[in-house]
Amino acid sequence: MSNKPQVDGITGYHEFPQLAEDYERRAQKYREVAKQLQKPMDTPLSPNQQDALLRLSLGSSFEPAELVTTKAAQGLQAARAAGGAVGCL
Repeated sequence: MSNKPQVDGITGYHEFPQLAEDYERRAQKYREVAKQLQKPMDTPLSPNQQDALLRLSLGSSFEPAELVTTKAAQGLQAARAAGGAVGCL
């Protein structure tokens, strides 16, 4: 422990060395994981993993096909209700 004076209201000084060791071990694990994530994968992605990666890469702009279809159907209904011509429908 250091020779610095203790600050009033701060407790647990005796735990600091152990906490520092614990945090350093945790930081080392994170460094190892980060290093592993830099390497390309040896196995190909499954279809589910490919789909998940696509969804993540599209971010918040991604809309499921069901939602797009629903919006399109609602648009057609609105056009019909307004009396507009909608293609050959």
